[in-house]
Amino acid sequence: MPAPSLLILRSQSDQRLVALARDGHERAFEAIVERYRRPLLRHCRRYLPEARAEDALQQALLAAWTALQRGDEVRELRPWLYRIAHNTALNALRVSGYDYEE
Repeated sequence: MPAPSLLILRSQSDQRLVALARDGHERAFEAIVERYRRPLLRHCRRYLPEARAEDALQQALLAAWTALQRGDEVRELRPWLYRIAHNTALNALRVSGYDYEE
């Protein structure tokens, strides 16, 4: 079966993209990344400087792809991605030794 084009995938619902990505369709995950990358990066920038935010986002997206391949349940994509990005950004802060709770 040929892979759906990115143009077609852009019009699909989050649930459909998750199902396709879980089945190993990299283009479906590419459409997810295209849809959420900018807002997730803005979220990471709340906690980290620009370059570190980019790194954290890349780690978060890799974690999301890995979780989908593992078959993790995703009820709602947007909050699931934000939680992963949030936790990744906070972990990056902890590693840096910055006290973000003050």
